[in-house]
Amino acid sequence: MRRNGLLIGLLSGLALTACGMSAEEAAGTEMPSESQSELLGYPTKWTLTNSTTQALTFSCTCPTPYGLPFAVNMTTTTVGAGQSTVHSWSSFHNDGLGLNACTGSGWSCRTTTAGGSVYATATFPTSWGQNITLTAQPGGQLVKQ
Repeated sequence: MRRNGLLIGLLSGLALTACGMSAEEAAGTEMPSESQSELLGYPTKWTLTNSTTQALTFSCTCPTPYGLPFAVNMTTTTVGAGQSTVHSWSSFHNDGLGLNACTGSGWSCRTTTAGGSVYATATFPTSWGQNITLTAQPGGQLVKQ
């Protein structure tokens, strides 16, 4: 057992050094900032806010996410009039793998009414692991904050 642990430790150190890291960096002397520590390993969360007088269904898609070979689609979520809900991207964590880094035209989001009519749309870029708020406002606007 001990031999396997030593071999794994030696190989991981060689791999990090081969990738340009010094032995000190590989030893973990660099610490993330407090704000980075809060994000690492936790799902990205989007707050969906409906500031209108009717229930709206939110849906978003990222057709070309950075580092992923497939589109990322948010589960459609209905939010009551004057209410908010938090959508947790539980399958994607803030580990730098590119959840929100949406290349090209960025995220495409829309809200629809109970009858299926489009109420508002928005497109926007985000960086990885970014927690955001999407607000449907009276007058047909969908705003990213």
